Parts: sequence; structure tokens; C-alpha cells
Amino acid sequence: MKLSVLVKILEAMYYNSKNRTLSLCFYDDSKAGNRKDLSKHITTLEEFQDFLPDIYYQVDCAAFTKNLTVYSYDYSEEKFEVLSVQHGFDFAELRNLKIKKFALHSYTDTAQFGRGGVYKQSTEYLKYPASLFIAIFRLLGECVTFIFKSSDQFYFAHYIDGKVLVSDISEYSYALTVSTLFQLNSEFPEAEIIDFNPLPMKLNQKSLLDSVEQFCKASKIQYVKRVPRSR
Repeated sequence: MKLSVLVKILEAMYYNSKNRTLSLCFYDDSKAGNRKDLSKHITTLEEFQDFLPDIYYQVDCAAFTKNLTVYSYDYSEEKFEVLSVQHGFDFAELRNLKIKKFALHSYTDTAQFGRGGVYKQSTEYLKYPASLFIAIFRLLGECVTFIFKSSDQFYFAHYIDGKVLVSDISEYSYALTVSTLFQLNSEFPEAEIIDFNPLPMKLNQKSLLDSVEQFCKASKIQYVKRVPRSR
């Protein structure tokens, strides 16, 4: 994940946390190399652990609070140890961590109830970036535009009420692919979101589809709507 995208994710968490604490844990994945080739070289548990991160970073966002906690993980004892805590953390300072490849670990949502110390907490371990983007786009009202890259091509898309609508415009046609964040890679290999922004007003799928169809008629270009098959 690119640093600029990670910063925007953290900003969305901070400004939309309200009465909750939202936490994102990540690590530097640069030493893992190509994970597809790991099985060819690893024969012991110790060798496998050498490829795992030993330092984790967690940013906690709440009302008027931004904290960065750095942990180390001891695989032999299977426990975390706090190395440092930085209060009032500036997201722009992430570049000072000198992380070569940001990788996601987990996203935690902690909601407080009343003054008795009662809370509800849910943690999602992020096997796929799509899981995090669904949570972040939900914070932003599920009405978001974003740009993603696939096979050296850039695409503009809308995320509306859980659906992704990808626009592919040429001189003669306007193709609109309706998908989900989890299905995106089946239609666009190795899709990577490189920027996103919430829309200033609520938009529904029907109004967007209608406006695209009207635009195509007015411009006298072909309108193509694609719906990938579920896998």
C-alpha cells in the first residue's frame, strides 16, 4: 500500500471516529520478498519466522486523539512488547518510519457505552486490502470516488452502497462495470487503489446509471454495462 493512501485512510478514521476508537495495525513487509517463492526455501519453523515481521505499528484514532504505538513480537514466547508510544502523532511523520512496503495487519473498532467502562470491540485481520476499504468507505457514507491501477492502466470508479461502478471511457463508448471490491481483481488483475475521495452529496446507483446512459445518448456513443459473474 502506498504511503499517501495509508495517510488518507488514517485521516478518514480520525475525522469520523466520533465516540469510538478506530485502530489500524500495519508492518513493513519488504523482507518477505515474493511470498509465492517462500515455500521453495523454507524447511523449518525458524526459517519461516525469519520472514515474518517482528515490529508492528498501530495508530489509534479517537476524538481529538492520534497515537502511534510501536510493538515488537517475540515468536518464541508468542507475546507483544510495547517499544514506544507517541501521543498526538502527525500522520505525515509516517515517512520517518522508513518503511519500504506498508502491509496491513488488522483493523479494530472499539465503541464505548456510557461511563461504566463498558465497550464493544471488533477486530478484523486484513488478509485483503478490500476488507479495510469497505470499512473506511462505510465511515465515509458509502458514497466515494476512487482511482485504481491495473496492468499499468488507471481507472476511475464510484463506490455506492457496497457496489463498485468502474468507468472506462473512449471516443466511441462508455463502459460501466458493476462489481464489488472483492470481485474487482477478477475483472481487473492486481487492482490497487491509489486515491479516494468522499462525494459531497449522497448518490444512489440508479441515478448514476441513468446519468451515464443519458450522457451516452447525448454524446452519441455506445453505452456498455458489464456485470461480472460471481465466483
